Formats: sequence, C-alpha cells, structure tokens
Amino acid sequence: MNLFKCVGTSLAEDYGLSTVSFEEFHLICSEFLIKAIESGNWYIGVAEAQKNIVSHMYLQLIHKVPRPGKTSDPYYGYVTNVYTRLAFRSRGIGTEIHVAMEKWSKENGVEFLILWPSSTSFMKKMDLLNVKKRWKNIGDYIARG
Repeated sequence: MNLFKCVGTSLAEDYGLSTVSFEEFHLICSEFLIKAIESGNWYIGVAEAQKNIVSHMYLQLIHKVPRPGKTSDPYYGYVTNVYTRLAFRSRGIGTEIHVAMEKWSKENGVEFLILWPSSTSFMKKMDLLNVKKRWKNIGDYIARG
C-alpha cells in the first residue's frame, strides 16, 4: 500500500465511504503530495505494518510575519490528517507518531502546534486537552475540536 492509497482510501475502506474513484483520488492526492513535499513546509509521519502504511499524521509549517526581537523565520505547526486504520488502533501507533512529531517540532523551533482532529477521543487519550502538561507555556499547544 502506498501513501496515496492510505491517505484517501483507508477511511473509505474502514467506513464504506467514497465520493470519488481511487484513480481520481490518486491523481488529486499525488499532485498535492508532490507539491507539499517539494515546498519543505509539510512533514508526514507514518507507521507501517507488514509493508503497509497503517497510520499517518501530517504537519504543515505555517510561516508567521517576523516581529522585532524574534526569530527571523517564525512558524507554527498545523497537525492534520491524523488517522490509524481500525484494525491497528489501541496499540499506541498514533501516540508514537504524535510524540515523535511533538519532539521534532520542539527541536526545530516550532512555536506551537494546532491540532484539529475529527474527534476528541485521540486528544483525550493523549491528554492533549491538558495543554499545560504538553508544552512549557499554556499558549504553546492549541487544540481545536
């Protein structure tokens, strides 16, 4: 399974949803992912099992307007497309990806992360609603649901 298939058809396969054919989706998603990766502003965390992608999480770096006395290229991160295949949930796979993404973000000067999940169950499991525990300052991690 490649990333294009996982991104769009995992949800459709797991829940029986589909609005476009795989061929249409593959074209649209391929173009998006190529542009995203080439931009240097997108990072994609994935987990594999038996040579198949079973979970993914996307991080887009959003550049902010520079301010005096701050870093010359400030940015924050937008976390999106958080998904783990149904058969692989409750194994800590999504947690591992998220922890690695948080660690990378802190090490690379990301000022804060915004997470906009489709449900709050992952946020509750990761204790993301308790932002004081996640980052030093309460404003450093913003979770929207």
